[in-house]
Amino acid sequence: MVMTTRNRASLLPDAVGSVLDQDFGDFELVVSDNWSTDRTAEVLRGFDDPRVKAVRPPQMLAQPDGWEFALGHARGEYLAFLGDDDALCAGALGRVAEVAGPTRAPVVAWDPGFYYYDQWYEPARANTIELFGCSGTVREVASRETLRWLFTGQGMPLPGVNTPPLIITSAYRADVVERLRRRNGGFFLPIHCDISACVAILTQTDRYLHLNDALSLRGKGEGNCSYELYRAPRGGSHVTELGDAGRLRHVTLDSVTLWNLTCETMLRMKALMPAELADLDVPPEHYLAKQEEDLWVLRRGGVDVSGELGELRRAVGRLGREERARLRRAWGGAARWGPRSAARWAIDRWPALSRLEQLIRGPAGEWAWVRKKVVIRGGEAGFAGIRECARWLDDKVRAELHQVDLGRGEGVPGRGKIVTGNPWKVL
Repeated sequence: MVMTTRNRASLLPDAVGSVLDQDFGDFELVVSDNWSTDRTAEVLRGFDDPRVKAVRPPQMLAQPDGWEFALGHARGEYLAFLGDDDALCAGALGRVAEVAGPTRAPVVAWDPGFYYYDQWYEPARANTIELFGCSGTVREVASRETLRWLFTGQGMPLPGVNTPPLIITSAYRADVVERLRRRNGGFFLPIHCDISACVAILTQTDRYLHLNDALSLRGKGEGNCSYELYRAPRGGSHVTELGDAGRLRHVTLDSVTLWNLTCETMLRMKALMPAELADLDVPPEHYLAKQEEDLWVLRRGGVDVSGELGELRRAVGRLGREERARLRRAWGGAARWGPRSAARWAIDRWPALSRLEQLIRGPAGEWAWVRKKVVIRGGEAGFAGIRECARWLDDKVRAELHQVDLGRGEGVPGRGKIVTGNPWKVL
């Protein structure tokens, strides 16, 4: 298990503690302290466990280099990665070992849960978790189909497969990772090192195993990369610290959104691995549709994106007729680039028209592609904090939550009522 941290002394005990809570004991945890100036070093010294290995780079490193440094100190047959604001759920490592063991699968991936800290910018989500399935089923997935989905948006997801094998939701066999480090000069490459590692690993195996179970929680709070990207001022240290390596060179638009950084990273990987990714590209209509999606999430969060929406609208105007038709189909046939789009542009320019937004946006059915969620509120279920939540979400509870997801109950016995659907009305 590999982790990097910087100035997260308040969060680190929960992240490290969730690993030490595992009932599977054959692991090591490498924690790289990237030149923290808070109490991080003291916190790490407080873990009296020989399986915790604390390291420190010779100088402060940008995010991809920080992960690469930590990776260089890991020893073991499988490598898994955990954010310093994330947590492993009870029984996670044992379940991964059980799935990977018989075949020595090169990759075992799973679907995460999302835990919202009290500092998340949407107060209604504080101390809640959201899950997208806990059936416990294992599916063999074609790597090429996942790559095609990442680049084009076509194909995936399969039933029970909601996410690609990202670093923080996967275990990779160490020999496969080492092969990529030698081939590409590193495993974690900018801008979005989670995506670069995922794309690279998918080129090395025909198929991988996906476990439909929430084995880890991704923490969402102040300082989280997603938080920085969706609140003003945008960009965040993980992009600006890259300097020239953080510049957008391969994408059409220069907006700092999660999708734009993801797309830039995928196109860089295509340039780095041309033989392996020769048949894959990002269609213009897919690129623009995803970019608009991210910009509207930002706008609903109170960020002024009127200039960026205008730039996007001009890019759409440069599309050919067939590309524009494909763009409309990408949004389920909604006429997003006709009069409705013009009205949205006007609303962006003149805030006094904002009351018309709901009329312009259309009925909720326009957003029917939002995945079904199971939402658990900590106050009702009896947990406070991500580590408590990870302990609560053991294999028995996850199995009971699967029954809720199937419509066979309203909650976990003694744990409170569970909400399904999309109660926050956000994308």
